[in-house]
Amino acid sequence: MAIQVDTNASILTKDYIDELYYCGVTHISPDIKAASVESFMSITGVEDRQLAQFYLDTSWEAVKHIINEYTGKLFYVVAIPYHPRLNSLEEVHKIGQRLASLNRDIDVNLVEYHPAFKARGIPRVSKELVQMAVNLLYDAGLRNVWLQGSEDAPSPLAPEDLIDNLCLKGGESMS
Repeated sequence: MAIQVDTNASILTKDYIDELYYCGVTHISPDIKAASVESFMSITGVEDRQLAQFYLDTSWEAVKHIINEYTGKLFYVVAIPYHPRLNSLEEVHKIGQRLASLNRDIDVNLVEYHPAFKARGIPRVSKELVQMAVNLLYDAGLRNVWLQGSEDAPSPLAPEDLIDNLCLKGGESMS
């Protein structure tokens, strides 16, 4: 049986990773949102620079620990959320370079950001732009890059939309 944890990694400490492994987690996918604290703050909305730096550093340390201690023990994929309104192609390339410096052969999943909730007004990313981001990750030295685009997964629903879709209205019947 596989037990997977998908995480933004901002509080994923070495001890927490070790506990997850010893509790039976078999797959882990930490997000790396940025290479710089400025980009991290922009993407996450964290306004306190010191806190943002802590979260960013914790994320990178988590990935480093997973690579150094759990290669061959855990299946892991590092996810990079991408949308041009949130992070630049230059930032994606810098993330790729830093990941490649840790291990060129790690699996990396570029995840196209799905506009939802407060960001519903953000348009989907063009296929050409997403492909440019993937190519930049290869150019950065990574060898195993996947793409999870908008066509691969449905967009998340806002809670009120989910309730509207699940609840029967008025006297509607299920048949």
